[in-house]
Amino acid sequence: MADYAIALANLGFRVFPLLPFSKRPAEAGWPDSASSDPDTIRAAWRRAGEGCNVGVLCGDGAAVDGGGLIACDFDLHKPGAVEGRAELEALGALPRTFTVQTVRGGEHRFYRTPRGVRVANGVNRLRVGGDVRGEHGYVVGAGSYVIDPEEGYAGGYSVVDASPVAPVAPALLMRLGAPRERRSEAADTPHCEPDLPGNVELARHYLRHDAPPAVEGKGGDATTYLVACQVRAYGVSETATFDLMREEYNPRCEPPWENDELACKVENAHRYAQDVFGADTPQALYAGMDMAQFEIAAAPAAPTPKPPPSPRRFMLLDMDAVRRRRASQYRVKGLIPRTGLVVVWGAPKSGKSFVIVDLFAHVAFGWRYRERRVNQGVVVYCALEGVAGLSTRLEALWQAKIAGEGQQVDASAFKIMAGSLALVSDCKAFMQAVADQLGAENPPAVVVVDTLNRSFEGSESEDKAMTAYVRAATAIIERFGCAVVIVHHCGHNETRMRGHTALKGALDIEIRVDRDSASNVIAKVVDAKDIRAGTEIVSRLEVVSVGVDEDGDPIESCVVEPADATMGDAEGVRTVIDCFAEMLAADPVAAPGGQSLGVREKALRDGFRAAWRSTRGASDDAANRAYRRARGRLENEGRLAILPGGIAVYEPSNEGRNAAVSFWRRMRARTADGHCASIERRACPPVSGQPDKGAMSDDVRMSGAKKYLI
Repeated sequence: MADYAIALANLGFRVFPLLPFSKRPAEAGWPDSASSDPDTIRAAWRRAGEGCNVGVLCGDGAAVDGGGLIACDFDLHKPGAVEGRAELEALGALPRTFTVQTVRGGEHRFYRTPRGVRVANGVNRLRVGGDVRGEHGYVVGAGSYVIDPEEGYAGGYSVVDASPVAPVAPALLMRLGAPRERRSEAADTPHCEPDLPGNVELARHYLRHDAPPAVEGKGGDATTYLVACQVRAYGVSETATFDLMREEYNPRCEPPWENDELACKVENAHRYAQDVFGADTPQALYAGMDMAQFEIAAAPAAPTPKPPPSPRRFMLLDMDAVRRRRASQYRVKGLIPRTGLVVVWGAPKSGKSFVIVDLFAHVAFGWRYRERRVNQGVVVYCALEGVAGLSTRLEALWQAKIAGEGQQVDASAFKIMAGSLALVSDCKAFMQAVADQLGAENPPAVVVVDTLNRSFEGSESEDKAMTAYVRAATAIIERFGCAVVIVHHCGHNETRMRGHTALKGALDIEIRVDRDSASNVIAKVVDAKDIRAGTEIVSRLEVVSVGVDEDGDPIESCVVEPADATMGDAEGVRTVIDCFAEMLAADPVAAPGGQSLGVREKALRDGFRAAWRSTRGASDDAANRAYRRARGRLENEGRLAILPGGIAVYEPSNEGRNAAVSFWRRMRARTADGHCASIERRACPPVSGQPDKGAMSDDVRMSGAKKYLI
């Protein structure tokens, strides 16, 4: 899509990325970041994603030559829009110019405006269905493809007239005028007295049946403002507008506005609206006529309600429309998505906080993470368990990986929020605080909430409470286009994360943090929507000194370093082999086919668990995990096979080793019976370093067999 954007820039437009298949900007600060420079454009699309649509900036200074640019947006599917456009063409207000066909068969006509002339955005300013995009506005550019299941349409934008962008016609400019500064209603002569009963009923009908509801994440602020402007145009005062919208309109919004928020929208509409008060009332439309013959005080007959549009929420799209491109979707490739909900969970003392701080320091500073590409961005770390422990971890990281290696980084890219946060109740205030402090041009790339327990209200096992929590996290994701990472604890049996399954069902990535037998920290992607599950990041914690306390004693913390997972599994492998050898001597089982002997896999697992618990004090779940890792390694190396019937056989393809195992089993059996008869020497090859003598003791032969086994 960057090629489409550059092509438009070469025609004199300033462009910026929109989200894939969407009309929404991909990044905050788009009015300032819009550019016509090819290198800047390519960098923007690499940053936002190659599949992003193209936005075209409008307003004063939007043209490459420093002049202004407006777009006349005709929604020709709306009743009366075609006639309205024809009327403007007849007046000479719409000369031929560069024109783009829109997704619903309408058109965008672009016109240049003189430098310093500012034209306001407006809905239906060019008759019904004719909108204007001017100062601080934008339209979707040619080459883009939009899918809107809620409205029921999908399609692309294409150039239908490649003529040069024409200067704005005086007739059109006079009709549009320039945006006004804040003013009081007294600055214009109103068309009518406020709150006439007939006009109030017109507004009430509009709010009930025709006003578009505000939907969070889909331009709800602008929608509500425009609805309030329309109610004002029906001649309704500010107080009555608020009462009507609270009663008739607000319940239709998703979610409904708080009263103070709705009052703010209404106040802004009455202060900044461009039309004269009452512009859409009968008094304005029939000005100059003898109104005595009309009964204005009575409510007009309600028009026949429009039939509801045929719902097309379940859109059927051609494969080509969906497969045509794909945006870059990662923050850390193969591990953390660019946007989405991530949970990192584990048992206490598993090292998850160290891993998380290290991982997102790489994001904040733009470092590659374990040879994975990273898209750099601001990290907001909510340290809800306090900053005392976090401060020493950050100091250790700084001394070991930044100052110690001579790195130059922007420390302001890693933000820490200390204190309390109830994610559901404080969600709006938190988002506003983040936006105010970071600015629209620098939104967070990742928000880490450490931990879920400290940010949760109610019971984690209750479905409604967890659903509300997920919605709050999703609101943050949609507001900033970021990833939200929740640090969480495991349940009592350590096999899954704690709390209601509504959280797991909403996740994009689930990462479990655990320790192996060598105390390595293993972060494993156990579930994922769009990347391969099973990825493991193996680390070790290295102790470093970060200073001394008031008594002169050293203050220590840890830093995360890459580790080799096989080192941690070696002890588990040896334990599996020891248990196998003991059980083979005590209770051998014939493998299918009768060619070798083995043991029952369940007995092998139980024996391993007992040995692991007794020597390390590990829990049942930790012992099970260690067994699965060791058994998996042996199977991958071909040293252990689990045959039908649950029979475990060691080195099934190696007859010499099977002979050694067989010898050791027979030797143990004979010793137990008091027999010491000699055994053929070929059954047990000599131990390395021992002379091959007939007088070799049975103990030596047993030792040799066991060493051969291992």
